[in-house]
Amino acid sequence: MWKTVNEKDFERATPGNWIINASIIDLKNTHKIIIGTEREGVQVSNDGGATFTASNAGFHHQHISDVAMDREHPERALVVLAFDNDAFLATKDGGDTWTTLGPGLMRTELRHVYAAPTGWWASLTNGVWSKYDEITHKWVRAGLFVPDQVAASAAKATAKSQNGAVAANPAAPKKPVPALSAYLVNEMAFRSDTWYAATAGGLLLSKDRGATWKSAGKESTGDIPLSSAAIAVQPPNVTFRRDSNGRIYYVLSDAQSGREIEELPPEVVRYVAQGIEDYLKQEQAKHTPLNTKG
Repeated sequence: MWKTVNEKDFERATPGNWIINASIIDLKNTHKIIIGTEREGVQVSNDGGATFTASNAGFHHQHISDVAMDREHPERALVVLAFDNDAFLATKDGGDTWTTLGPGLMRTELRHVYAAPTGWWASLTNGVWSKYDEITHKWVRAGLFVPDQVAASAAKATAKSQNGAVAANPAAPKKPVPALSAYLVNEMAFRSDTWYAATAGGLLLSKDRGATWKSAGKESTGDIPLSSAAIAVQPPNVTFRRDSNGRIYYVLSDAQSGREIEELPPEVVRYVAQGIEDYLKQEQAKHTPLNTKG
């Protein structure tokens, strides 16, 4: 693993003989990094990659093929062992201890694991999902794909009779029948109201925490295969104001709808913090009080 030391130079962060199969960064604390290695097991850094320490209590296997971290609760993580029947191990204390998850999913079926807002999810090599049920302690198949309404074959083209006359009553559109998704999932991303999946069949989205999925629409990516699903967050509008005591505060509103934002997504925290800092510098440079409206 390499990390930047300035805008153009890199330095090695891990020993040259380490084989790293998976890595993840805590977005709430970017100094914390968890990596899964070929021989050294799980390694954790709390200082931005300057040093790493082993976090393998609870299992002896040292070959890690995949890792996922809960962004809202970074002390929760999941690792996948490369050569073991009990391949899925989870921690709730930042890697101090690990426990084996229940049955229902074989390591050979796995494509990638994810920390969804509701728990652990996995994409499989045959194109479907599994999620871990904390009540039954089992992996279960999940993710019904709801296709767009398709017209019956007689209605796909202009229906004509043998003599060329247009049919009076073309067949009604078929009602879509949900089924387990068969698209190969390459990546997933999550927001509070919508989940996204980059698949071989294009971008899919779910509004019900993964219970059902549908195509994002032709206007986005259509049926173009996607390899990643990064959530592009449009920075919010920031309005700065000063209260009666002279203290500066700000109001955030959605860039598209104009609605005030009560919960700030982690992806824009840094943007807002930088905006406030820049604003205060500008105010200080001008040496003038903030103009308020209304």
